[in-house]
Amino acid sequence: MGWQERHYSENAYDTFRATRRGLRRPPNGTLALMVVHGLAYLLVLALGRGGGADIAGLTALPGSAAGILLHPLSTERIFRVVFVVLALWSLGGRIETRLGARRLMLLYVAGNLLAGVVYWVLARNAPALATAPLDYAAGALAALCLTAWWHLRDDSVQVLRWVTSMARVYAICAAIVVGLAFLEASAGATAWLVAALAGGGSAWVIEHWPARVRRARPRRAVRGPAIPPLPTMPGPPDEPDIDDILAKISREGIGSLTDAERERLENARRAKLRHSR
Repeated sequence: MGWQERHYSENAYDTFRATRRGLRRPPNGTLALMVVHGLAYLLVLALGRGGGADIAGLTALPGSAAGILLHPLSTERIFRVVFVVLALWSLGGRIETRLGARRLMLLYVAGNLLAGVVYWVLARNAPALATAPLDYAAGALAALCLTAWWHLRDDSVQVLRWVTSMARVYAICAAIVVGLAFLEASAGATAWLVAALAGGGSAWVIEHWPARVRRARPRRAVRGPAIPPLPTMPGPPDEPDIDDILAKISREGIGSLTDAERERLENARRAKLRHSR
């Protein structure tokens, strides 16, 4: 890439400068989601080791319908918990800083909910395609990844002293996650992949639907206060017609005027003076 094609926006510089300073505390919304996932993992482990019900089996998908809502918090694998927490810190923190906590929470809830519904339907109708369980927030991470692609893809980031674009980093990470899922479950990861893509599709709806609603909504005519008509200004008084006198002066000189013509000329002069005042 030549220097002409490089991105020199202020956001890109701020992102690069932030990576040079090291780790920073994530925004409040992102931090809350990270804490919830960490506490949920500890709760699942504690209940499982205490001889209670298999919480992960009841809340993950495939499983009971409760997994549609609870599957993002049902994993027993430490690797997946660490992956989700790190992904939230990277994706969620940047999205919350750029778009706000409300957009972050909306993406998280909509991505997980849509992914859960799609996976549950596929698991019931084609169990062979759903051997890889949906037991973490894959739909939400897909939604966050797609949103980050739209809004942050030109930002720069440093990874192990390698400065590259956010778009490249997210694409590589997504490819690694999909590859590991299919390596583990082969064709059984198809439902997981479709569910993740459906969760990512919720980001497209959230990004574009409000603009379409605003365009489709008819605009109300705004009626202001009635403006009174402007008062009519009196026009200038009619000036006497002395064109014949002026023509006579042009032909024969002013000495050729009669007394009546001189009086008409004087009246016209006085009317002109009054109008100019």
